[in-house]
Amino acid sequence: MRLCEYCKEKEAKFLLKNNKWCCEKTYQKCIGSKISKTLQGRIHTKEHNENIGKGLKGKIPWNKDKTGIFSEETLEKIIVSSTGRKHTEETKKKINYWKDKKLSKEHVEHVSKGKKGKYTGEDNPFYGRHHKKETIEKQRQYMLNGGGAHAFSFVTNETKPEKELKLIVQTMFPNANKLRILTYFVDIAIIEHKIVIEYDGWFYHQNKEADLNRQRKIEKLGWRFIRYKGERKKDVLPSLEQVKQDIEKLIGGKI
Repeated sequence: MRLCEYCKEKEAKFLLKNNKWCCEKTYQKCIGSKISKTLQGRIHTKEHNENIGKGLKGKIPWNKDKTGIFSEETLEKIIVSSTGRKHTEETKKKINYWKDKKLSKEHVEHVSKGKKGKYTGEDNPFYGRHHKKETIEKQRQYMLNGGGAHAFSFVTNETKPEKELKLIVQTMFPNANKLRILTYFVDIAIIEHKIVIEYDGWFYHQNKEADLNRQRKIEKLGWRFIRYKGERKKDVLPSLEQVKQDIEKLIGGKI
């Protein structure tokens, strides 16, 4: 049995680019846990922190003042890949672990002592400061070019019919999800066919004129709409077969 050349404990299964054998696909995974254990509880000295500060002082971030880094094709790929993503069971466990964990009294006291008297009122370096118009415009452009869609993909406050309709559509198009178009968010967007599917519940969609104006603006960009309407005091969902037929009519072919 060939031993791992890094931990020298487990069986080596992978040949890395540096021609060394390892038990994991990357050496960081192999020796990372050992390193983290040895560094656990260590605190940087003041001298060390000053050296880090000196090293970074004057350095310009690689992305400062850079706009249009990504092409339209790349932005489209980012939107498609980020919409509809779900956490793995392992990630969910990690999130829940930290969600239920409470800070100890000692830790809270330690943090409050450290903050006491610091950065309050005019002593705060950001007191009275506002973003420049350029910064606001950059942020706005980022949100319009896919950032808003990515952020909104994590929002879960959908109505029950919207959720159920989205699940029906996702059986055919797994990446179908909420999307920001112009300044509006649509219920379900099939990006590859530029189709918007919306569910108009009887309670939330009483202003029909506003919905139509919004639809016309989005249609000017080449999007096509499919609308399903709920009955008064009752939400009726279309069947999978009906949704499939309606999409096929628009794309002019079978799914």
